[in-house]
Amino acid sequence: MKKIITIAVLIILLYIMDSTWVPLFINIYGYTPSLLMIFILSYSIINGSYEGIWVGAIAGIFQDVFFIHTFGVNGFINVLLCFLAGHVGKSLFRQKRAVPTILVGFFTAIKQIIIMGYLYIYGASANIYTIIAPSIFNLILAFFIYKWIYKLCKKDFMIKEWKF
Repeated sequence: MKKIITIAVLIILLYIMDSTWVPLFINIYGYTPSLLMIFILSYSIINGSYEGIWVGAIAGIFQDVFFIHTFGVNGFINVLLCFLAGHVGKSLFRQKRAVPTILVGFFTAIKQIIIMGYLYIYGASANIYTIIAPSIFNLILAFFIYKWIYKLCKKDFMIKEWKF
């Protein structure tokens, strides 16, 4: 139970920070990183596909709250990317941060490409910086945040299996 509460609180806090604090303080030419995306991808790489699906779904629901006409898009993309990140993470040395950090940047770019493609269908236009800038920001921040997430995931109460 402590694991579920910890993850839920972290997702809520990171979502609030992504919506309020990050755009004010980590904003370069209107592009910002996503602390929530860094967390769910890193968590999925460390803990595997099954837990990644749950974390991605919960985070996606929070991200979709403000998009009434496209509800479910972020959730679906997060679940898919967290599943893939967890699957790829099985074959990595997860205690090292170089490759997982690169994967976070790569999966962020994939999410941005999918969202830009989805918005293009509805007539919105975007430039290449919309894909590159958040990916680079997430890659840089993930390099510093990944060790903290890894240590959190190795705590005794976080190692217990999900029980739904």
